[in-house]
Amino acid sequence: MIFTFQDYGDEAKGLGLVLSESETILGFYVILLYVNSIHRDNVRCVDDLVNVNRIGVAEPRVSPAGLEAIYIINQSRYRDEIIKRIVIAKDKVKLVERLRIKAVDAAFI
Repeated sequence: MIFTFQDYGDEAKGLGLVLSESETILGFYVILLYVNSIHRDNVRCVDDLVNVNRIGVAEPRVSPAGLEAIYIINQSRYRDEIIKRIVIAKDKVKLVERLRIKAVDAAFI
């Protein structure tokens, strides 16, 4: 079985669906923070997301990128303020569309 996110693989092992001795990790997931050009100079790290109004995140229950984005945001010292600015998209495709039409100022893709 191939899992796109380590937690999914760990959950499957916990349920007894995958044997630990058969595990091989083949790669990893990369998440990027895209910032619209108007805010480019204001955002250099995750903490700087307090400088934008709308932060796009794909639905964490269906998107590994969305789940990882929430994990990253939770590490910020401005976590509570940033969470208030999150706009949840149905999936990554909708998130990219929102970023393209500037319905969000930044997005974790």
